[in-house]
Amino acid sequence: MAIADTLKTRDRFVELIEGVIDTEYTMSICCRRLSLLIKNGRARKKFYDISEVAKRNENLLMRRLSNLGVADFILKNKCKFCKVNPESFSTLGALELGMEIVSIAIRFYRALLKYADTKEDIKLFNDLLTEKVQEKKFLKKEKGFRHADKVMFNSIRQFCIPEGYGKR
Repeated sequence: MAIADTLKTRDRFVELIEGVIDTEYTMSICCRRLSLLIKNGRARKKFYDISEVAKRNENLLMRRLSNLGVADFILKNKCKFCKVNPESFSTLGALELGMEIVSIAIRFYRALLKYADTKEDIKLFNDLLTEKVQEKKFLKKEKGFRHADKVMFNSIRQFCIPEGYGKR
């Protein structure tokens, strides 16, 4: 492999790590804010746990980036520009957002596996990918429960509530 190709590969690897760090940071901030608003205790704890794991992953990846000699990385911190009002999220909306962010992280980790060339990196990215896949499964399952609740509520509204009383 030519030196130019090696540099391009390294640059792409660094770019992917920086992208997943931004994703983990966003997940950490967003899931923590949402955990404070969710009334369901189990879902609230899971969002809090996802936030904590994302924070840990962010720190782990920052160290990996530092080991690659990158000292000038600055988080994009899109959260400070976010106009989304988390108080307006339903639990279903929070689950949708969580799934979207986790899906982005999964794509980053899969791409990083293609560029990883050491056993340590391969293990690290496989472990993080497995973790995100498990989070996505949980969120998908919870989303299924919420959809079932929504269908049940719509059935109640349609058949049990006198016409004109269920809509505001």
